[in-house]
Amino acid sequence: MKNKIIFTTSLLCLSLAACSKQAQMKTNFFIQQNSISEFTIPELLENLDSLPNQINGCDVSHHKATDELFVQCSKKGFNYTNKQVSSALSGALGFSSTEQFGQYNFRWKTGAASCSIAIEEDNDIFELWCGKGT
Repeated sequence: MKNKIIFTTSLLCLSLAACSKQAQMKTNFFIQQNSISEFTIPELLENLDSLPNQINGCDVSHHKATDELFVQCSKKGFNYTNKQVSSALSGALGFSSTEQFGQYNFRWKTGAASCSIAIEEDNDIFELWCGKGT
């Protein structure tokens, strides 16, 4: 009986640690007018061939066909809301938002780059594109 209690307690502690780590990951990624977490958008665009694979749990890639930065946090349980993103970007140059079929698209400019974010809250979709020619 004592071993079962120890095992159950250990399992509970591991579960709590995993939940704590997941909750921490959710708050580490953030978007601002000119930055993605600890990276500035211009810095990332200048180094498209040497991007990190991830930024705080979000996948990062160089979309070579259009020479754009692509950041995807979809289906990771981060659950970004339109309100959060709108609040972070609302004062940006050229800011606009549109809604079509439940997906919101946000656009803004940062320096010489144009960026957009597509969010579909119900399906946990968050995709960011930034490029100098878009």
